[in-house]
Amino acid sequence: MVDSFYTKIRQDDLLGPIFNERIGDKWSEHLEKMYSFWQTTLLGEHTYSGRPFPRTRHYR
Repeated sequence: MVDSFYTKIRQDDLLGPIFNERIGDKWSEHLEKMYSFWQTTLLGEHTYSGRPFPRTRHYR
């Protein structure tokens, strides 16, 4: 699933440049992180210990 998604993203005319700019030459590291994230999320095998979304500040 992850490989298929990112193969399509990297070939996309609109999204490809955005992802390539952000990830640069660290695609293998990014993919390993995504494998762990989805393994934890979908399979319940807790291999991911990051924060997928940045903290947001709540104002009152």
